[in-house]
Amino acid sequence: MSFDILKKEVEKGMSGKNGGIPMGFERLSKYVGIRKGMYYLVGGLTGSGKTSFVDDAFVLNPYDWSMSPEGIKSGVKVKIWYRSMERSVTYKLAKWTARKIFIDHGISIPVNKLLGWNSKMSHNEHDLFLEYEDYIKELQENIKIISNTENPVGIAKDLKKYAESKGKIEQVSEFNKVYIPNESNEINIVIVDHIGLVKTTRDFNTKKSAIEKMSNELQYAKQKIN
Repeated sequence: MSFDILKKEVEKGMSGKNGGIPMGFERLSKYVGIRKGMYYLVGGLTGSGKTSFVDDAFVLNPYDWSMSPEGIKSGVKVKIWYRSMERSVTYKLAKWTARKIFIDHGISIPVNKLLGWNSKMSHNEHDLFLEYEDYIKELQENIKIISNTENPVGIAKDLKKYAESKGKIEQVSEFNKVYIPNESNEINIVIVDHIGLVKTTRDFNTKKSAIEKMSNELQYAKQKIN
């Protein structure tokens, strides 16, 4: 039975179905890839750019690739479940819009300026911003952003509901269950940013135990959502 499962995965690899999707960082992609059943933890000092890196490598670059001619031809669909425990949905979308404008036009509009916090955009910059309405709306159809802090049990419940909307769990033996996705060509990327802000509970009443519980739930989710 075990060799049959291995053989099936090898055959999928031979047919190019295990290649994953690009992260947009060529050198990194030689060692790290986005594919089903993977779990990554990104750490670093405060303000070192962890969230910006994760958004580029695991959200925007994969999504943009999936919407490109190459991605469409591959048939791979990218869906993202994003728990943002540090920033609001509005801030995330503003930052992603500013990024896209810079990539397309080389024009830098800082988030503070785009939102009018310390200065206002010019009329030309505002007109350019409005050109990305369809892009952001399409982005939101494929990326579910939840922007509030929560404990690991609550996050796990949300993830379970998400998984149930994407497939079903079948009992294959007395002790084993398998998750069967509705669409085999869909890759679901789950992101929790940032795990250090996860809330405690009565049973997990220290920050350390809450983080460990969250990590365990994410380990479980990597096997079940894909």
